Amino acid sequence: MNATIVDFWKLLAQSKLLSSQQVKELATEFARQDQASSATPKAAAQWLLKKQLLTRYQAVTLLAGRPGPFLLGEYKILDRIDLGRLIGLLRAIHVPTRHPVLLQPCTGAAAKDEAAWSAAASAALAATRIISPYVHRLFEPLEAGGQRFLVWEDVHGKTLEEQLTSGRPPPAVACRAAWQAALGLANMHQQGRVHGDLRPANCYWDGEGTTPGQLKLLYEPQRLPGPIDWSHPTDAHLLLMADYLAPELAIPGRSPDALSDIYALGCTLYTLLSGAPPFAGGDVTQKMTRHASEPIQPLTRFGVPQPVADVVAFLMAKNPDVRIPSAVMAAERLAPFVEDGTQSASRPPAGAASLPAFEANVRQRLIRLEAALSSRTRASEPAPAPTPGESVKASDSPVAPAAVLEPVVAIGPPTAGARRSIDEIMRRRARKQRMNLIAVSLATLLIVVGTGFAIHHWWPHLQAALRGEVYAPEVAANDPATAPPADAAGNGGPPAGDGTAADGTASAGPPAGVTPASASGSGQQVVPDDGQLLWASPTAGAPIEFRCVPPEAQVFLVVRPAELLAHDEGRKALAALGPSFAEAQKAWEAASGVALAEVEQLILTLHNNDGQFPRAHYVVRTTNKLTLEQLLAKWGNPAAAAEQGEKYYTTANRAFYVSSAPEDERTFAMGDARDVKEVAALKGAPPPLFREIERLRRTTDAARNFTLLFYPPFLFNDDGEPLFGAERAKLREPLAWLLGDHLQAAAVSLHCGEPFYFEMRMLGSLDKEPFELAQELRGKLNEVPKQIENYLDRIMPPQYWSRLARRYPLMIGELHKEMRVGVENEQAIVNSVLPAPAAHNLLLGGELLLASVPGPAAAVSAAPASAAPSGPKTIEEALALRTTYSFDQQSLEFAMRDLADDVKSNLKGSPLTFEIKILGDDLKLDGITRNQSIRDFKQENQTVADILTALVRKANPITTVKDPSEADQKLIWVIGPDPENPAREIVLITTRAAAAARKYKLPAPFVAKAN
Repeated sequence: MNATIVDFWKLLAQSKLLSSQQVKELATEFARQDQASSATPKAAAQWLLKKQLLTRYQAVTLLAGRPGPFLLGEYKILDRIDLGRLIGLLRAIHVPTRHPVLLQPCTGAAAKDEAAWSAAASAALAATRIISPYVHRLFEPLEAGGQRFLVWEDVHGKTLEEQLTSGRPPPAVACRAAWQAALGLANMHQQGRVHGDLRPANCYWDGEGTTPGQLKLLYEPQRLPGPIDWSHPTDAHLLLMADYLAPELAIPGRSPDALSDIYALGCTLYTLLSGAPPFAGGDVTQKMTRHASEPIQPLTRFGVPQPVADVVAFLMAKNPDVRIPSAVMAAERLAPFVEDGTQSASRPPAGAASLPAFEANVRQRLIRLEAALSSRTRASEPAPAPTPGESVKASDSPVAPAAVLEPVVAIGPPTAGARRSIDEIMRRRARKQRMNLIAVSLATLLIVVGTGFAIHHWWPHLQAALRGEVYAPEVAANDPATAPPADAAGNGGPPAGDGTAADGTASAGPPAGVTPASASGSGQQVVPDDGQLLWASPTAGAPIEFRCVPPEAQVFLVVRPAELLAHDEGRKALAALGPSFAEAQKAWEAASGVALAEVEQLILTLHNNDGQFPRAHYVVRTTNKLTLEQLLAKWGNPAAAAEQGEKYYTTANRAFYVSSAPEDERTFAMGDARDVKEVAALKGAPPPLFREIERLRRTTDAARNFTLLFYPPFLFNDDGEPLFGAERAKLREPLAWLLGDHLQAAAVSLHCGEPFYFEMRMLGSLDKEPFELAQELRGKLNEVPKQIENYLDRIMPPQYWSRLARRYPLMIGELHKEMRVGVENEQAIVNSVLPAPAAHNLLLGGELLLASVPGPAAAVSAAPASAAPSGPKTIEEALALRTTYSFDQQSLEFAMRDLADDVKSNLKGSPLTFEIKILGDDLKLDGITRNQSIRDFKQENQTVADILTALVRKANPITTVKDPSEADQKLIWVIGPDPENPAREIVLITTRAAAAARKYKLPAPFVAKAN
């Protein structure tokens, strides 16, 4: 068009990019500066570009004779993307907050039809809850100026597909991309949303220059993934998708799910590593046939390390039941292969400074939009779904993050530390040993007050409870023999306290005012035992909340130090733990910056640490509020870091996190940096717990002084073994005997005061009724008092505590009389009430018993000999037994544990001790973990040996194996020496390579067949 300069200024005024007054002033200024011959629209546009009053896109539009539109609601359009995956999107700015965004115009029915727009807007509204650094964030669906848009975060970069045109990335970079994509999928799956179209074209490198910044998943929030329409096999989009579709999606009516996303992730990583999709070429039908039946070409031919190739094979397992079962686990498997230094905090998003104000502004519009959509739905028939598939219901708070349903964390790969001097290494090692001492002492505060206390306290507690007998300990007032010794002569230490008769003998019966719990009042079903009921708890607190705790804790210890130290009996109980606890207390107070007396609640959790001493994590709630500045000063002003937008702080050997959530007031977390990062990623929310631990947590009482929850297998596998170092080693065997083979989880709680209260709750395996579990404990505990006496005879207690040692079995015997047993919510329960001084006397006796040497390693011998044994006498005979074994889903570790339990239940009366152990270090060398998932397992009337073979085949990392004799069947079982007792043969779960190195004899199914 031949527009004049006057027409140009009119169009500019109509565009509303500038006010009418500004346009007049600019027109006058331009006319003064330019000759009349050069006063053209193009010259005016270039002049305005130089003054940065127009963008190039705005100038081109105006010169084409169009006044826009440039303003859509509160957004001003700055540019249009004309190349690449995001072609057609508009770069814009939110005028009130100056926050940059992308606008995506809606097309098709949603742009014209009201019902289609309502459905699309509802789906998009739900998608605004997906807030992740690894997913392209949608802010809002927008309807303004007669047009409909989606408002996205602003990004700059290329897709993986575009990156591949420059060649394959190195394996470490490819793994980094897949690792971030897995984290993005985890966040989407957490919100109940599957991707459905994961491929390199939908993975966007948000970064400038040669080094990409961060991967973000692109998706279509207004369309919900549904069954694929196979009626148009020549469709170009379907042809592109087919390179990454899981084989099960070829089933008519099958919708994409989390496992099909995992498969697509594997195909995407394969493409990055090899330069081409796994089954390139052919039409849609041919591609899907190859996905279902053809093995992938080995990645090692492209220089890919074998462990990486194994992970890809597991991601791309054709059977979804064998596939890596979740995006979180996929990220965990990929993290070790990510190049060093790339696990640092996410770079800030575009316009980070303006983001909070923009989010607040958007939140109000989302609330109004949700109300409008709801009113439309009530006034008419429900709007149709935007595409076939399930609808998504918007939440009550559209932009608030949802509650965490599973661990979704930024799982960081190991970093390569800088070279350190020998002196620095030794200093860090010494600090680590001190932290281990802290963890040992605090753990033994209930794994000495709950295992050391277990040998001498749980056992008699439980035995007496099962008998329904009475106890009040013998405590002589001001008797130094009953107090912690200050010297060899036994002088010093706190007095025994009250609660005894004048002659020093125990008062008969329970403490005054204590009554049994009413069956009707407490809801507890009491096991018939002389008609006695469970004792009523002296506290009635809410269940313990494990906020700011990292995922996958194996042991949870909760203490209320300030309350304990405020009372005489509490102080005596802590003093009874001896000098090692006092030393650990000082070290912990120095590390945390707060005194134990200033701590209202302390949570200690222990985590697997690859066979080393378990990682300890602390959650501290102080009695008084401390500002962030005060805490940082106490910690030596540590360096700040960030994880998914949450700050945490690091020093050379630990990290700290202070939650901003109102429910975490006066609370901070302290521990290993990898655990603190996970806590920050969850924003302090409670992590998912093992099912059995969660069931017990719901029945805990936060008002009690001590609570211990633990997962028994952890105590007896390689990861828990370091807990039983030094004098604690003598606890392991008797504790294993006491807990038995059917205990899945247990909770022990104590409350010091008048009365002293003890409770233990137990969850047994499915084949063990709670009452039967209690009866088994009764039989074992009947043996304990005499065994303790025998043990005391053998250790010959030193003079300073010999008097207490003589009385200790009597205390245990009396303790039995006050214990009760019951069943509640399928939990076996044992509890007891005792006079207040019982706490520190029992603790002191248990601590001294543990510390005394010389003496044999075990306090309790094996169960007495019974009648002549029958049944299988060798492990080979046990493996030939037939049984039926099935489950829907289990980890490798749990599956082997339960199989061993099943075999043991069939060996009653047999002299054989049957055991299955997983050699974790062997498995790690082949990229296999204990938590490898096994699904839909069913073996009916098969030998134990055949069931073992079927289990390791299901858990094998290479899923294309057709016969266990193949070399790719890496995971195997063998009969071999117990690592802890080489004279005894057990079943070992190991790898083919490790078995060859140790020259184990392979079971027949694994022996290579002759060609």
